[in-house]
Amino acid sequence: MKTHAIRFLVLLAIGLGVGLAHGLVGGLDMPRKPKTSVPGAAPAPVAHAEPAAMDPVAPETVEAAISEELKNLRAHVENGTAIVLDARTFDEYAEGHIPSAFHAPFEAFIGQVPDYMDMLLADPDQLIIVYCGGGDCHASESVGSQLMEYGIENVFVFEGGYPAWTEAGFAVETGGGSW
Repeated sequence: MKTHAIRFLVLLAIGLGVGLAHGLVGGLDMPRKPKTSVPGAAPAPVAHAEPAAMDPVAPETVEAAISEELKNLRAHVENGTAIVLDARTFDEYAEGHIPSAFHAPFEAFIGQVPDYMDMLLADPDQLIIVYCGGGDCHASESVGSQLMEYGIENVFVFEGGYPAWTEAGFAVETGGGSW
């Protein structure tokens, strides 16, 4: 019994020593997290009319309850000033998603580089906004962190997710169209 305890303590000391050495020498590369506040969008060019499909169902009652972040996301969608990524499952995406959003689940990154990375890497200054199911859904954070691992810096997570978009009465698209 005494030899087991001694072996355990020796192995524990070795493990702690190796872990400490790795932390001091190699550092601990923690995944970077994307920003969580969608920045404001530039005003839409005057050359075209505002799309009616993006108008809330009841602007006089809903507009006051819409967060600044949701207003910013809506402006980016209307103006085409951001790439919007939906990190939810394919079935959820097909059932309904923010107009012009691309389906980009975290699973697409497992063991591979997603096909669409070339498009995202083409313009390093391009604003990318990722959303999922809001609340306890963290898929958007995972996708955002993965994009940052590839060197994309301008990544934001819309924390309210798809539920905040639909609760505001904004239009949605359906179908499985993706990249």
